[in-house]
This record gives sequence, C-alpha cells and structure tokens, in this order.
Amino acid sequence: MRKSQIWRGLSAVSAMLLALSATAGTVVSDHRTDIDKFLGTSSTKIVSDEEVDASEAYTYQSDFATSKDLVTAMADIGERMSEEGSVLLKNNGALPLTADEIGKVSLLGFSSYFPNKGAILGPTAAENRGTDADTVDLVGALEARGFTLNGTLKDMYNSDGLKAIFKSEVQTWTGTMEYLNLTAPAVGGVYTDKEPSVADLDKANGGWRDSLAANNVLIVTIGRAGSENADYTPGEAGVNPADGLNQADPLGLSDDERGLIAAAAEAKKSSGGKLIVLLNNGNPMEIDELDKNADIDAIVHVGTPGSYGFYGVADILKGDVNPSGHLTDTYAVDNSISPAAMNYGDLQWANADPAHYINDAIVEAEGIYTGYKYYETRYADTVLDQGGADSEVGSTGGAWQYANEVTYPFGYGLSYTTFEQKILSVDVDLENKTAAVEVEVTNTGSVAGKDAVQLYVSVPYTDYDREHLVEKSAIQLIDFGKTGIIEPGQKETVALTADLYYMASWDSTADNAAGTKGCYILDAGDYYFTVGNGAHEALNNVLAAQGRTVADGMTADGNAENVITWTLDNLDGTTFAQSKNGTNVENQL
Repeated sequence: MRKSQIWRGLSAVSAMLLALSATAGTVVSDHRTDIDKFLGTSSTKIVSDEEVDASEAYTYQSDFATSKDLVTAMADIGERMSEEGSVLLKNNGALPLTADEIGKVSLLGFSSYFPNKGAILGPTAAENRGTDADTVDLVGALEARGFTLNGTLKDMYNSDGLKAIFKSEVQTWTGTMEYLNLTAPAVGGVYTDKEPSVADLDKANGGWRDSLAANNVLIVTIGRAGSENADYTPGEAGVNPADGLNQADPLGLSDDERGLIAAAAEAKKSSGGKLIVLLNNGNPMEIDELDKNADIDAIVHVGTPGSYGFYGVADILKGDVNPSGHLTDTYAVDNSISPAAMNYGDLQWANADPAHYINDAIVEAEGIYTGYKYYETRYADTVLDQGGADSEVGSTGGAWQYANEVTYPFGYGLSYTTFEQKILSVDVDLENKTAAVEVEVTNTGSVAGKDAVQLYVSVPYTDYDREHLVEKSAIQLIDFGKTGIIEPGQKETVALTADLYYMASWDSTADNAAGTKGCYILDAGDYYFTVGNGAHEALNNVLAAQGRTVADGMTADGNAENVITWTLDNLDGTTFAQSKNGTNVENQL
C-alpha cells in the first residue's frame, strides 16, 4: 500500500513538473532576450558554414550591407515616423521657430529631460550607446539640430535633488526597477504625480526664473507613460489621494503642472517670448485648460517617439519639416464620464484565491460607442433632436453640448500651411465589396507640405436597426492616405480603395450562412461619403448635406458640396444611385 501511495505521489509530482516545465518554456522563449540581458547569457550560437549541411542551411539575405547601414536606416525611419506622426494641435503663429529663436530655448518639465520614448520593456529600455546610431532624447535631438538650451535649467533638472523627486520604482518579475521617467500605474493602481513643484525648483536653484529672460522661448513638456499590464483608472479614483494636487483624473493636469505652466507664462510676458507645450504621452489627456489658455502659443502632441523620434520633433519645431500628423484618439474634456470609462472596471472574483495570480477581470462593456464613435454619434443625435442626447446625463454640466465635451476630435491636426480637400468621385463595387474614391488636395497656403486624406462614411439607420438594436456610429473612418509634398498653389489627387466591410454593422439577430444567428449587414438607404480634418468636420459635412445648420445646434456649418451620396436600393445590389450636388446618376452593376 505504501508503494502504491509513493507511486501516486511521484506521478502527481511528475505531472506538476511537466506542467511547470511547459509553462516556463513558453515564458522563457518569449522573454529570452530580456533574460539574456539580465543574466549575461546567450540563447543563440553562431556556427561556421563548415559545421552546417548546405542542403539544410538557410541564409537570411539582409537589405543592408553592414550593421551601420542597418542602424542608420532604423534611425532614419524613427525620425520620419515622428515627423509625419507628431500632431500640431494649436498654433497662433509661434511655430515654426526662427533661426534666432532656436538659440535661446528654455526646456521646462522633467519630461523634457527624461522623456518617455516608449512603453516600459519597449523602446524606453532599449538604449543604444556607442553605436553608429545612438538613441536620443529631446535634449540630444535639439542640440544636434542646432538649438541652444538654457544651461541653468539643464543643470537643475539633472541635479540629485530633483532626480529624487521624479525617480520611479516599478516592481517587475526581475525585481525592483528604477526609472528616471514617468511610469504608468499597474492595473487597479493609482497615478502619483512626479512633476517637481515650483517650490521644488526654487529650492534646487533660486535663480532659475532669472535665466528665462535671456532664453525666452519656453518649451514645457507634459508627460504620461504607457506600459504593459498598466492602466489609468478614470476619475479621482485613479489618482493618489496623498498628492492633494487638485487632479480630477490621472490623465488630467496636477497643480504642480499648472504651476509650472503659470511660471512659464509669467516669464513669457515679462520677456516677450513664446510658450510652447509638448505632450509626451501615449494616452489621450484632459488638456482643455491648455487649449483655452491664451498664454500658450502652441501645443504639439509628440506621443512616445521611440529611440530616434525626437529628431523629428526638433525638425518640426524649427520648420525643417511641416507637421502632417492627425490624432488617433478623441481628446475629451472629462474622460471619466464617457461610456468607455463608466463601464470600465478591474473587477475581483467573488471567490478570489490569493494562491492564484489571476483573481480579477478587466471589464470594458461600452459596445461600439467608444472614442469618436460615441462623441460624434451623440453630437449627431443632439443636432437631429433624437434619443434625448442633449440630457445632462454624462455631460460636464448642464445640457450635453459637443463643444463642452471635446477639446480635439479624432483625426484632427494642423499644418504650417492650409489645404483644401475635394471629394471627386465614389465608385462602389458590390461584387468585390469595395469603394474606390478620388480626392483632390490643393495647397492653399504659402508653405510646402503633406496632407492626410481621411475618408468617412455615414450609413443609414433604419427602423429595422432600432427594432433589432443594431449599433451604428453616426460617422466612421473607412480609409485614409497621405499626399506627397505639395507646393503652394499646387494640387494632388489621392486614390483610396475602401473595404465595404468597414461600412457594415453587426446584427446579432440575423440568420447567417451557418444556420446560426449573427452577421454583418448593409441596410438599404443613403450612404454619405465625405472627407475632413477629423471625424467632426466630416460629420458636419454630412449633417449639412441633410439640411442642418448651426441653427440646429451644429458647432459649425458643414460643406454639403463635399459629400457624395450613394444609395443602396435593395439588398441584392443590382442597382444603385449616386448623387453629388443634387445631380443623380444611375449606375448598373
């Protein structure tokens, strides 16, 4: 009997070890590069041609002749991505800087000196030193591009006293890691402000304010980090209550950040300088107060530029490159009252067992109404006076109004020049399920530059949809592209081919080919194709084509001339009508 018990015990132990081995093998394989760095080991081996059977060998053919060619190509890609991806959100003419102005720049904010290049365990940790393409931060990029920076501030922010304030400690599977840049809170955790207060700066160097007079191009960097297994809990619940910095949301500003901007604004007024804010963030922030602050001349969203992207930021600031990026998020006034935030939660299991690592689930239950699909749909419903969309529920105060809820819409972005986009044609091919669209882009300003073309569609919402609870956005992006560099007064035609799948809506009640329920549908009715500088401008065009104006509550009159309407007469798609500017053209498929 004892032999039987011993055998069963050994079998259980063997099964457990086998399971652990399989799990550990996967983890080690996925993280072998990090493990090798940490342990100083190698999980690869280089062998000569003589040791390998030529018939079984595979030789990778690189596009680069040398490793120097490779890393310099990486640096070039990183720089160009930042040049074309950074978004100019506000500009009263302060940017680009003149040749004289780049010689007297004051960088403020600890993220100016220790920025977020990428997510933790991503580009932030991948520092190249002593190579032909060393990674670069904002200071290094500006200096490499000929900027002269305020040395007093540079020394102050690199002092041990300030480093102790903004140093972050993160618990990882390898132990405690220290970072001299912002880190995002773990899921369920709270955000702790790391920006030194003005009092901290005064203590570090009592003369820092005086140094701003001769260096009166003031650039303040505000940052928020992103990371794997990290998130910002919406509202005050996501902020460390011990901070006491009047911060209503972790993605909103703290009093320390407000104090820094106020000090910069005061210095700007006394010296006749400029005040520019850089957003070094991976999450859409609450920055309505920055947009409305008349002392702030320009705002540039630089995101997390990676190892080489700050070169692109420098190029934009000095005007060597014309910004052409557009937002991929909606910048709301208050993130916490959107459906995406209200339905979000890190919920613990009722039968949680501390012996297990996973005892919770992240719940996101807003359906399709997240980001611009929520804000623009609710806006359309307020203009169309339907669904009680203008109620106080989910508003920042009083009746819901778009201008009070959104600071910068999805797809928005400015340039150092101006462009005019005109949709020329729409050719819908139901057999191949595509829509071919041509858009003419004209540079109407005085500076050469690129422009992004965003193709949107507004689909019909029918009685069937209401009955079967089919969710549809009032406007949706279905394709996009970018022009080449267009000289002032010149134009370019951009051809886009959109997949009709992006126009379809999920109907959980409809019969499908498998004999079960649920499929994507296209309703009969009018489909409005348009372009615009973001989803909001595109939707205003559609509302204008439907006869609405600012008298109906629109934020601005749209351009009905820039809309092409395609009508699906029946579900087999044998005929359809296309109209523009009131002229109907019958087409046969």
